[in-house]
Amino acid sequence: MALYEDAATVDLDWWNLKLWEHRVPVTLLGRGPDGEIVDTGIAEISRLDIFTHARFNGDVDESPFFWARESAAMELARNAERSNDAGHLLTLLYLCAAWSSGHPHRRNRRVFHRYSEDSGDGYFAEVPSALAASASFIEDRDLAFAVLQHPDTWLGRLEDGQNVPGLGPVVSTHFLAALSIARRAPRVVPVEPAAINMLIRCGWHEFDASESLTTRNFSVFQETIHDWAKEARTAPELVEMWLVKSWHELGSLDRRGVRG
Repeated sequence: MALYEDAATVDLDWWNLKLWEHRVPVTLLGRGPDGEIVDTGIAEISRLDIFTHARFNGDVDESPFFWARESAAMELARNAERSNDAGHLLTLLYLCAAWSSGHPHRRNRRVFHRYSEDSGDGYFAEVPSALAASASFIEDRDLAFAVLQHPDTWLGRLEDGQNVPGLGPVVSTHFLAALSIARRAPRVVPVEPAAINMLIRCGWHEFDASESLTTRNFSVFQETIHDWAKEARTAPELVEMWLVKSWHELGSLDRRGVRG
């Protein structure tokens, strides 16, 4: 349960105002102090909430975020027909961005990017076509990652607005990680600088966090984390969580001047 309970505190007002201003048809929801579903104020979003949304299949306008904590509801969502609906994938992408920027051990800069293009009739499909293609390739995690990073290369010549602006490796790998769990595909582990830095501290020197995350580097990182998880007989996501948390704790010790 440690993975599912991993949560971030998110300012829903900031995110939903940005979404409204840029006419993105998405509303982010969170959990209030008593666990109630809220769409305003400061709220908590857990990985379970993200994974549950990734399993959801339905009309995003009727239910832009699907919550389920009971096992029966989780099973229903898990067995639902796969969805590459643009609105559904957009919501998942923004959830990952909000969660990553609000997490106490992640501390990624909160930046809003419009990942969709308005065709004029309220239909947002051109940019999410790259998301849908990546989701379709989730069985091949290297290809799924490559499509998100370079959609013009993999989807042919794209018209203006069809690229995915500002979608860096952190948000894109969290997006793929949620999809891989939802669709029982080969697990994708999020790639964050903190995890890479901690790996290096442990003696790993394949590449460093300052390098651009190429498809090859992405693949090497995935293989390393999965190998460690296999040796430790645990989930790869828990290895990644331990790396990020450990790097954060080392930084806290350095700031307090108590590290030996």
